[in-house]
Amino acid sequence: MIVKNKISIFGHEVLAFNIFHIVFSTIVLIASIKTVIEALAVSNWALLALAGAEMIAVVLFVFPKLTKGAGIALMAIFFLTIVISLAVGIIMSQLHLIVYFICTYLIIVHGNSLGKHLH
Repeated sequence: MIVKNKISIFGHEVLAFNIFHIVFSTIVLIASIKTVIEALAVSNWALLALAGAEMIAVVLFVFPKLTKGAGIALMAIFFLTIVISLAVGIIMSQLHLIVYFICTYLIIVHGNSLGKHLH
């Protein structure tokens, strides 16, 4: 059932964009936790620092007042990781970071104003 730009799921009306934001953030958080565990297992402190910073930023990213700042931090982390991956020749296994970067940018730009554009 569609009600004025809202999708009713199990009786609850939610904006589709908010669902995207939460699902995307959850996926990045799970990936960050996985990377933190892997970095600890091999004592890769640089990777641990990047993944730890990413994990903190993505948790903050879901709070509306912190979305922009945390999103900029996430984009910086993704960009740095992409550059490092290019430098060491492992970019093909890191292509998801480009998608993460773009999704983060989309949420920052449209997160608070999307509803206004739909009316």
